Amino acid sequence: MKRKLTIFINNPYKENELTSRLFYHTVENAKQMYPESDIVSFPSTDYRQGQVWEHIYNNKDDLDIACVVSAGHIFLEPGKTFDLVLEQTKDKRWWALGHMIDRTDEGFYLRMFNSCYFVNIAEMYDDIRYRNDEIIPGFRPSIDKTEWQAFERSKENHHNHYTPLWLAHKEGEITDLKEHTGSLLIHTGLKKHIRFESFNQAIRDTKEYPYMEYDNYEGKTWMDLLVYLDTKTIPNTENDENYWWFLRDLAIKS
Repeated sequence: MKRKLTIFINNPYKENELTSRLFYHTVENAKQMYPESDIVSFPSTDYRQGQVWEHIYNNKDDLDIACVVSAGHIFLEPGKTFDLVLEQTKDKRWWALGHMIDRTDEGFYLRMFNSCYFVNIAEMYDDIRYRNDEIIPGFRPSIDKTEWQAFERSKENHHNHYTPLWLAHKEGEITDLKEHTGSLLIHTGLKKHIRFESFNQAIRDTKEYPYMEYDNYEGKTWMDLLVYLDTKTIPNTENDENYWWFLRDLAIKS
């Protein structure tokens, strides 16, 4: 029997008319690509995904695998991403699969990128709990932590130096690093000898995410998006930000 998928859609941006359009565009894409899955969406601004994890905690008896995506994420083919996630995790003990990032050289503990990640709720069940009015491990709860589980990582990267293929438990602790998105989830899993894998290339090829300006909602990325949403034409060239998002989104509509 195929495992049950629930998709959670989060809005990390300041609420306004344009960010809401991007958010509901994301919702419609998820419904189109996964019509048989439950789609749970939270349109109000929530960078730390507290609303998502509150819902996960309150409904964890009914959840199996959760996919959490941020506004702007699009699936490019019906069902393909989840099928490949099941293939990558087959016969493995796992907590989360996503874009794992190692920025420890910049003073941050391990993190997961917020664009898209899958969580094995059935396996994590006993560790999803309340602490100080927040759900932990969650995605980015408010914690005061500087000591973290030591880890091993692949020598290989997907690109650059900070995108390992996998992360694994190592004896010892790492100190004086700041918490970031997904840090506590990875730390808690590593303590339990959970191995974390990053999305393989096949999965990466089934989805797209735009890189938007968080501090300038009248900047170029948002103005380009407005042109695209209003005209369904691509407003820039392949050397510009988000060109490939526009191109691939347009191909879905064709």
